[in-house]
Amino acid sequence: MTVRASFNSRVMQLGVKGTGVSTGDGIGRSISAIYEPIQSQMLDFEMELDRVIEDSPTDLADKLAHALKGGGKRLRPALVLLSGSLYPGRAEPLLSMALGYELLHTATLVHDDTIDNAMTRRGMLTVNRLWGNSNAVLLGDYLCGCSAYMTARTGSLHAMEIFSRALSDICGGAIAEHVAGPKNSREEYFATIKRKTASLFCAATESGAVLSKAPKRAIHALRTYGYNLGMAFQTVDDIHDFASDISRGSVTLPAILVLEQSQNRWVAEVLDKDPPTGLDLLIEMVEDSCVLDDCYRTAQGFCAQACSALEVLPHSSIRDSLRDLVEYIVDRNPT
Repeated sequence: MTVRASFNSRVMQLGVKGTGVSTGDGIGRSISAIYEPIQSQMLDFEMELDRVIEDSPTDLADKLAHALKGGGKRLRPALVLLSGSLYPGRAEPLLSMALGYELLHTATLVHDDTIDNAMTRRGMLTVNRLWGNSNAVLLGDYLCGCSAYMTARTGSLHAMEIFSRALSDICGGAIAEHVAGPKNSREEYFATIKRKTASLFCAATESGAVLSKAPKRAIHALRTYGYNLGMAFQTVDDIHDFASDISRGSVTLPAILVLEQSQNRWVAEVLDKDPPTGLDLLIEMVEDSCVLDDCYRTAQGFCAQACSALEVLPHSSIRDSLRDLVEYIVDRNPT
């Protein structure tokens, strides 16, 4: 059974009742339907993204277009706009904030691809493959600078503080992941994905709520929702990608759970003495074990907590979209 087929099977078995999380029966809404309450804002977002490309230095425009317009579901800007639309205020700050998080997210992808020497992303050649590592690093830096500028345009010190904290967390998480290599504990893994992935989801939802002047209770709820959504998102990604992750020396949750088992401790010695052989062996052991069940349950646990956090928010199509986005995160195809 393939990883994807196995994942869909486990989702059907482990659906969390009463949380709005799908049980894998195909009834989930498409991403375009989920975004329907913010459709016009998303169109404005794409126009502003085009303007960022048009206003860039001439020699960067084609690289920016490749990085920014090459696909992706726009989850982070959508989270800003959805969270900010629960208590509607001025649209301009939300749009700038949404741009800031998408630009920052893209910067992290460009830098990650460069560090990993990746060849493709979303079915296309990476920036580093097309234009070289130096240009990729510079493009990532430019995107990072643009993201900070967009955040400053909101005029909100609170939003800027949230953004800065997320940026610091992302950088710290990337360093921790690089240092850990194949020696990674469960605690270290969750701490790393909290910083590298969940921090950006969390910041996006919290910023949207702050900019719309939502009540403190709602801000806290949306921050909690964003954190758990981000943790679920990365856990699902790591389930789909465990073989490719291990092959490049990145040990994620499935491999960690295998290595934690007392009867498998000898594998750590193989990894130390002969890393290529040890990594191939680890892939086989994950495929032949039942640890994926625990990983699926972990993802569902985060999903249940994300949905639970939404209960304090007012009933609306926006809240429905936030709930359905959890379902989409679980059931989406690997990209």
